[in-house]
Formats: sequence, C-alpha cells, structure tokens
Amino acid sequence: MQTGQFNHRLELQQQTGSQSASGEWSQSWGVVREVWAHVAATTGGESLVGDQLRHEAPVSITIRQTPHVKPDSSFRFFDRTGDIVYEIVSVVDPDGRRNLWSCRCKESSRVVVV
Repeated sequence: MQTGQFNHRLELQQQTGSQSASGEWSQSWGVVREVWAHVAATTGGESLVGDQLRHEAPVSITIRQTPHVKPDSSFRFFDRTGDIVYEIVSVVDPDGRRNLWSCRCKESSRVVVV
C-alpha cells in the first residue's frame, strides 16, 4: 500500500477503568496515539435483533503496524461534519510482513455537528 492511500487521520483509543474511593468502577476511552489510515467500506448487511431490523456497514481500516492495536480498541475519526467511532472487531497482518495491520471495524457511534 502506498503512502498516499493513508489519507485519514484517526485517533487510536483504548478503554481504561478506574475505581473511586467508594469502590465504584468507571470506564472511559483514552487516546493512545494518532495514526494515518486507509478507510474502505466493505459489504454491508442487515440482521433481525429481537423485533428490530439492524443495519450494519463494516469498514476495513488499514494502518502501519503499531503494538497498541487490539480487538478491544477503537478508532475515532473526526472532521468538520462530526465524529465517528469505529470499534475494532479483528486485527490481521494482511501480507505477513509485519508492516501493516488490517482492522475489521464496525461503527459504534456517530456525532453529527450541525
């Protein structure tokens, strides 16, 4: 993959937890690092969950290899129109040369700026 194809700036985030003095756990997301990525839509689908139809449009996010990428991490993409958070479902080394990660992701939240 050529350098020019890494045209999206994303934040790699990991979930962190902390315990208050009363023993209550709170979860938050912290930025691990910013990365340049290639984002491509993959095939979408629909599924029936309960009585509701659920639409899914997974994406493939390719980045240069970094040790912090795990399936419990997420990417945050932000621009003038809003923020999109992609939850990482799986991580693979597409060519076995240990220089790229290909991450299959699903959209977990979207905030639109009006």
